[in-house]
Amino acid sequence: MNEVEEVSGEIAGQKFSLKSLSLNTLLTLVGVLGVVGLCALMWTHLDESKESSRAMIDAIKELTVSQREQTVVAREQNCLISLPQDRRDPELCRRIAR
Repeated sequence: MNEVEEVSGEIAGQKFSLKSLSLNTLLTLVGVLGVVGLCALMWTHLDESKESSRAMIDAIKELTVSQREQTVVAREQNCLISLPQDRRDPELCRRIAR
């Protein structure tokens, strides 16, 4: 029942031979190595996703700040335009806009 297999092959010109190794053990070892490799890839992908998300959040925050600044400037300009030219006070409009 417990058959012993001989596995031989050639990789990059180098010949190898594994004797007294059951095929079940070999397949189990290959399976475990595959699972460990997949876990390592998933771990790397999760780290990269977190970094990408942080970068996206930072970019959105910067856009929000610049948009707020543009809104304040537009309010100041609207205030100045709405007043007659002889009564235009930039400091008053600056205080109102903020």
